[in-house]
Amino acid sequence: MNDHVHKYNEFYFLLEGAAKYFINNEIITVNSGEVAFVKKGYIHKATYDYGSSSKRLLVNFTSEFIGEQYWGLVKELGNKKFISFNQEESHKISSIFQEIYSSL
Repeated sequence: MNDHVHKYNEFYFLLEGAAKYFINNEIITVNSGEVAFVKKGYIHKATYDYGSSSKRLLVNFTSEFIGEQYWGLVKELGNKKFISFNQEESHKISSIFQEIYSSL
């Protein structure tokens, strides 16, 4: 994946595998069950080990979509860069997104 920038925020949820994620001059390792957060306007890029499999889910949203009441949480996530979930939480999140995807 090439370096790129968006006019919206992005949640990068790694369902399986591992990735190195470049976010605004910082490199973090994202493992299965973790979510990286990219603020709008940040340069970012994901790389994967050659020959390894991975499965990811991207959710892009504008600041207006998330609403003022949750914007503090989104800012906090941006400072952390990533969130880790246990296996049960990861499965629940995956199921929610699968349901959304199948309804499109």
